[in-house]
Amino acid sequence: MLICLKADERDVYELFSRAGKVRDVRLIMDCNSRRSKGVGYIEFYDAMLVPMAIALSGQPLLGQPVMVKPSEAEKNLVQSTSVVSGPGGMIGPYSGGARRLYVGNLHTNIKEDDLRQVFGAFGPVELVQLPVDETNNSKGFGFVQFSRLEDARNALSLNGKLEIAGRLIKVSAVTDQAGMQDLGANAGDFDDDDGGGLNVEERKSKFEEAFGLPNCCGAIDGTHIILSLPTVQTSDDWCDPEDNYSMLLQGIVDHEMRFFDVVTGWPGGMTVSRLLKCSGFFKLCEGGQRLNENVRTLSGGVEIREYFVGGVGYPLLPWLITPYESNGLPASISAFNAVHGAARSLAVKAFMQLKCTWRILNKVMWRADKRKLPSIILVCCLLHNKIDSRDILQPDVAFSGHHDSGYGEQCCRKVDPLGRTMRDILVKHLLHSKQTAAPK
Repeated sequence: MLICLKADERDVYELFSRAGKVRDVRLIMDCNSRRSKGVGYIEFYDAMLVPMAIALSGQPLLGQPVMVKPSEAEKNLVQSTSVVSGPGGMIGPYSGGARRLYVGNLHTNIKEDDLRQVFGAFGPVELVQLPVDETNNSKGFGFVQFSRLEDARNALSLNGKLEIAGRLIKVSAVTDQAGMQDLGANAGDFDDDDGGGLNVEERKSKFEEAFGLPNCCGAIDGTHIILSLPTVQTSDDWCDPEDNYSMLLQGIVDHEMRFFDVVTGWPGGMTVSRLLKCSGFFKLCEGGQRLNENVRTLSGGVEIREYFVGGVGYPLLPWLITPYESNGLPASISAFNAVHGAARSLAVKAFMQLKCTWRILNKVMWRADKRKLPSIILVCCLLHNKIDSRDILQPDVAFSGHHDSGYGEQCCRKVDPLGRTMRDILVKHLLHSKQTAAPK
């Protein structure tokens, strides 16, 4: 890492403690003057924290931004914590392609030998990796790598069917997009902020309290992470509508602008609606495994299911409500659009805050490694959830008008009839609520 010459080990320790527990700080000193050369090394107790430390690159230390890179000895460790990227391939805990499985929803007392015994029934297991916390307890997920592809495929049958220590485990191939979703949520604890996370019912209650939208579970949006790629890596897929090379990031946030679902690794040349369709979350929602639990009965006996709110770049679906598009709309529909826009703005503001806090995401990344970048992005989203960004923003960092400055809003014309019905129900509900609340 490169740091301010005036920074001492205590300054460096405090900065990088944001990423996790630091074992040691070593600054390179001049042999004669014994002053810092502005170069040093950080060692963490947990190798899984290395990507989080890299995500701090660009953060100010004594008024100057630090530059963080993995040391030669740690580059493999950085790769070992990376997640599935988009169509550009994947890197993960060691290599092994489709022979490697992600195992989630594990009890904290589970050990590597327990997983080896369970999955060994399907065939020879080459490797078991189970990340642990400071107390040596499981973080709730792990990886199992088989010697043969056929055995790994057979072991997928355990997904949602085997209970270990009172929990139904999740099993997916690491190369699956659904696997990426589960890895992001479990590795980053996107849905649990140190015990302060909200369950779905609480989240819906907060949205209704703030905006009057019943059964709303969150707000969705997407943004571009701009790259400067080597000529050998450039292609039309990565060139977005503004002629920038970029990677897409999609996130769903709660009422406090915390991310609880993140998708990244896909080329910026895609539309956000296409990114949504490629995500594992889309498949789960379409299959009735997400946003399909509690139906809300409104006045008049009308039922409404769980849903998200999103912009016009997304399709109108039964579980994804977008605004009306037209001029001269009736007052009731204009009122709905205003409420919808206020709720959706939470996702917009979350991305603005994310990019302004972690400025590595808000500038052109020079020759970024497309395989490693998804890991860095996910870490930034995790740290966004863990840290109050208002405490670390510098005075010279101001929010721009939009997190995707310079990009025009995309428009998706796909309309599901059930989604249209859902939206009409919400319009009537808001109108009824306004009328009943008005003084007589």
